[in-house]
Amino acid sequence: MTQLIPDIGSFLGILIGSGIVGVWLRGRSVKVAELSRDITDLRDREVRGLATKLDQHVDQDDSKTAKAERRQILNKLDKIGDKVDLTREDVAELKAQREADLGYTKAVDNSLREHKRDGH
Repeated sequence: MTQLIPDIGSFLGILIGSGIVGVWLRGRSVKVAELSRDITDLRDREVRGLATKLDQHVDQDDSKTAKAERRQILNKLDKIGDKVDLTREDVAELKAQREADLGYTKAVDNSLREHKRDGH
């Protein structure tokens, strides 16, 4: 009987720890989705704003100024594209880490189930 209490305590501790990891992983997944939406919205707003500026400058038909400003706008678009690419890489890394964490959690869960089934 005295050995049963520490075993139950250990088992409950592992279950609680696994639950905390599961909640944390779900939270990360939601954050990744939110970041992805935010990035898309930001990129769309920036592109629309830059396109509007470009249209305004072309309409003014000040060729030297328009060319210079077009170059600036295109440079800004390139920078935004680079940032989006970096963010996509970060999101991919987060997804890979999440998958690794889920795999680890499943392995711990399976181990606990085997341990429980074997009567240890």
